[in-house]
Amino acid sequence: FERLLAIGTQPTEIERVRAQIQTKISQAVPGAKTMTEFCARLQSLGVKPIPRITRTGIVQGLSYQQGDVVIRGSDLDQASFPALQSRGVDYEIERDLYNLKTVLKGGQIDLSEPWNVSKESMEIKKSQPVSVPTYGGSRQFLSIDTTIVSVI
Repeated sequence: FERLLAIGTQPTEIERVRAQIQTKISQAVPGAKTMTEFCARLQSLGVKPIPRITRTGIVQGLSYQQGDVVIRGSDLDQASFPALQSRGVDYEIERDLYNLKTVLKGGQIDLSEPWNVSKESMEIKKSQPVSVPTYGGSRQFLSIDTTIVSVI
């Protein structure tokens, strides 16, 4: 239990929860093609994934929480971040980082939205005036039409 973390629980309780988390991870992996899908499935099963993410979006590890018990993925069978990737759970920064940060902040993943990209980061108004410096140092205002294309 050297790497098991628990708050106010007995070892027998830790063992019981550890087995439950392991079972739920085994249920969540099949069919989860992306890390976003995997985390959403775990959340629906009552397990909170806790990613360790660097400022550059690199995932350094994954822990799991159920109730007061937190267990590192490397302390479970085939549940570490690299092990999940070798089992077919793909991670792409552009696709999954927003959702992993959402999970880290205690939020729920909503799989009904394509790519689950923050709506705030996607707000673009049509014909937005943009100030563009010209060669002589003066400023000229242009109107740029923008369109958001959804990725499938």
